[in-house]
Amino acid sequence: MTSPDKPTPARSRNFNNLHTLQDYDQSSAASAANQDMFGLAEGARGNLLSNILGGFVNGIGGFIAQFFAGVFGLTGGFLDLVGGFIGVRNDAEDAVAQAGAVTADITELTNRVEALEGGTTTIRTYAFNSTWSRPPNLIELGVAVEGGGHSGRTGSTTRTGYGGDGGLSGGYRFQWFKGDTLTVVGATEDVVIGAGGATPSQAGGQSRFGNHIVSIPGIGAVLSIEGSTVSNSAAERGGSGGNGADGNTGIQLTGGQPGGSSAFGQGGTGGTTSGGTGGNGVNATISPLTRGNGGSGGGGGGTGVFGINGGRGGNGAYPSGGGGGGGGRSAFGTSDGPGGIASDGRVTIIEITSGAA
Repeated sequence: MTSPDKPTPARSRNFNNLHTLQDYDQSSAASAANQDMFGLAEGARGNLLSNILGGFVNGIGGFIAQFFAGVFGLTGGFLDLVGGFIGVRNDAEDAVAQAGAVTADITELTNRVEALEGGTTTIRTYAFNSTWSRPPNLIELGVAVEGGGHSGRTGSTTRTGYGGDGGLSGGYRFQWFKGDTLTVVGATEDVVIGAGGATPSQAGGQSRFGNHIVSIPGIGAVLSIEGSTVSNSAAERGGSGGNGADGNTGIQLTGGQPGGSSAFGQGGTGGTTSGGTGGNGVNATISPLTRGNGGSGGGGGGTGVFGINGGRGGNGAYPSGGGGGGGGRSAFGTSDGPGGIASDGRVTIIEITSGAA
């Protein structure tokens, strides 16, 4: 029917389409009136499930864009969504119920994303032995252990007149604990910091986090359940000391070798051939997102001059840098250069907690 001065309402019946009311009941009327909205809602629900399987974040974004565009013809914000629902509710209650069910799914997924974004990342750096306590709501734990570096050897340690070997760095190992691997981490764990070699030829101590991860001298590695990946966060060893001149044995005078570097710390320079001291390594430059060894010390220079001793090896830089080797003595009765000392290690712990109360 129509009013005298108004256009025909949507889906009204007139003389021309009255025959279509045969077998027309309340259920079929609601279905016919809302079939477009049913199609959109069902399509959106299917798209949501498909995108959950295909990709969590992209699924949410794609679903919202399609749902808004199909139902309301726009991709606006929450007020537009509410306005659209009011209009649909006035037109078709059943379709709104379908759309509401889909919207509830979106809300649940959105809350999960907000919980992740609302989490906290805390980075703890340990330079001394300590005890770590597990924080509430811990969901991931990253641990980096860097051992104490080895000091360099004094010249002529292995053979008269030859420079000493540089010491190994303390090494760097990193591992994430999450899921099943996180369950093995206790409520408290010992944090042990390896000391660097304090006298020539002294090995450094290993750093560790409980019994779960331990540093290995000179080795850089990122550990996972798939295996191990080499990491240049570990410094190479200290530079070897130069040889002293000795005409009786034919040893040629040489300068010290430069110390090894890591991705975050430069090694020291080698000493000159006049018994020059090896340069010290450079401390590691770190940020909240990066960790690595300091540079290792350079080797001391050899000597070929009467009264001039072999050069001292450079010291390793913090953390974990190895010491440089000392320079060898000459044939003129001079002394060998001592090896450089090494740096202490470090442990870094990254805690990721959920936003749950």
